Amino acid sequence: MSKPASHLVLTGKTYLYEKLKRSRAVIVLYSASWRESRWCFAELSHARVLGRTVIPVCLDETPLEGFLATVQTVRRSAPDSTRRILDGLRTAGISSKRRFLPDPNRVPFPGLTSFQPKDSPVFFGRDDEVGRLLDRIALLSLVVDRRLILLAGPTGSGKSSLLLAGVIPRLEVESTTWSVCPPIRAGNYKARSLKAQIEGTAATQGTRTLVIPIDQVEEILTSASLTDDNSSLLDELADVFGNARGRLIALGTIRSDAVAEVESMLDVSGVKTELLHVDPMSRLGLIAAVTGPWELTGIVLEDGLAERIAGDCGELVLRSVVKLRGVRC
Repeated sequence: MSKPASHLVLTGKTYLYEKLKRSRAVIVLYSASWRESRWCFAELSHARVLGRTVIPVCLDETPLEGFLATVQTVRRSAPDSTRRILDGLRTAGISSKRRFLPDPNRVPFPGLTSFQPKDSPVFFGRDDEVGRLLDRIALLSLVVDRRLILLAGPTGSGKSSLLLAGVIPRLEVESTTWSVCPPIRAGNYKARSLKAQIEGTAATQGTRTLVIPIDQVEEILTSASLTDDNSSLLDELADVFGNARGRLIALGTIRSDAVAEVESMLDVSGVKTELLHVDPMSRLGLIAAVTGPWELTGIVLEDGLAERIAGDCGELVLRSVVKLRGVRC
């Protein structure tokens, strides 16, 4: 198994629900035994609550009941059963052609810069956070007015990587649900480019939710970025929120110490915000971030090395957070 042993301590209902939260579809292998299992019924019920795609595959002649009797099913004995299952997954935006496959010609680590969407195959250690954010984004896109979701955290907490390499690629895979614009860097924004970008993406939006990623929102406050272009970013975002057709949501990253001032500016511009805090990566996450990319290359680290690296990284993160809070260490 590729995950640390501590990932395996979840049992029973908790384990089941955690796995469902990370899934995008559930294939029900329906039979007499399935119908008699309370765990199978619980899994199906929770999958429906989470809005996951359900594909029933009938293994025998047991009559379908309840919800399963209302959806299209696949008979495993049918000669085209495999094709129909794959068609169902593709309809849900899940395809083997859209997996995050690593580039064999690149090094497994991007260095000190933030992970970008192209780095998603080697982005490890944030599965839980990505899953929670995707669930929250899906809920907010349905039940609230258009708004900017801000992922806030201290410098070095990994918020940009979480958005660009964790969340955005997974939204792009769900191509029947989300229409994602190219990410914007707030400090490099050019006047009127947002509206043009939105118009280009919205032309093929259909019933999907339009997503606008904005990295480093706090850069609109820096002296080097206090230009008409950056001031217009907020105005254009407010204009897009007020006039765009269909569902729309913006996702941004921001340093924690800039939240109050930026939220005040956004409030003046009429842009509603939702604040979500990003904590520094956990020790288990750091170990996964160290071992995951190497596993893709087939390299096995010596016993204890990943833990030592994670320990060193954790100490560096702690020192940076304490320093930001004005405490010497």
